[in-house]
Amino acid sequence: MRKKITFTAGLLFSALLVGLYIFQVNSLTALAYSVAQTEQRFLELKQANAELQHRAHQAVSFRDLEQVAKQRNFARVSSITYLRIPSGGVAQNQ
Repeated sequence: MRKKITFTAGLLFSALLVGLYIFQVNSLTALAYSVAQTEQRFLELKQANAELQHRAHQAVSFRDLEQVAKQRNFARVSSITYLRIPSGGVAQNQ
């Protein structure tokens, strides 16, 4: 009788360990899939960032800025004059 109880307890404990192992493998697989998806998204964002930086560099190249200004008939400013606004501001609360 004692051997039967020991055998049953050992079998139940083994089944518990197998169940925990299956649960851990399932969790590990889900995490690995999540990491792979995150890495893929990271690579996509990295490529998009590089493309946007390249576009920004082309759009605002300082060498081309003077040519664009001439094409749009901009003129060089020799001095800047600011308007003085009274202390009341532009609009007043009533």
